Amino acid sequence: MAVNQTKIITFEDVLEYMSSHEKSKHDKGDLWERVCTWYLKNDPGMRQVVGAVWRWDDAENPLRTGHDTGIDIVAERIDAPGTYWAIQCKNFEEGHTVSLKDLATFFAAAEADERYTGLIIATVSEEISSNVDAHLIALHHNRGI
Repeated sequence: MAVNQTKIITFEDVLEYMSSHEKSKHDKGDLWERVCTWYLKNDPGMRQVVGAVWRWDDAENPLRTGHDTGIDIVAERIDAPGTYWAIQCKNFEEGHTVSLKDLATFFAAAEADERYTGLIIATVSEEISSNVDAHLIALHHNRGI
C-alpha cells in the first residue's frame, strides 16, 4: 500500500501544506509552531546557536509554568547553558503587519524572566510595525536581548 507523502522543498511548499491542512485557527497556529520547532531542531545554522528546543506545553520544558504565557517555544542557548531564547510563532494572513498588540503577552512574559536572553519572532508576515521595531531596539539597548 502506497503512502501519500507531500514533498516539501521550498518555504512556499510549507505554506501550501499548512494552508491545505489547517481546519481551524488553532490548527493554523499549531502547524506553524510545529514548523518552527522542526526548523530550530534541524537547521544546521540554528543548531550552532540552540541546543534543546521545547514547545511551551512540552513536559520537559524547564521554564513551563503550567499556563500559557505567550511564549510558544523555548530554546536553550548553546553558548550560555541555563539561558534561553523565547520564541513567538505568528501565522497571520498575507499582508498583516505584526503589531505591538499582537506581541504584548509574549514581550511581557519574556521580559519578566531574566533567563530569556534572546527573542525570536517567527512569522509568515513580511512587515512589523515601527512600534515593534522600536521595542526590540530598546530591549537590545537596555537588557542586551
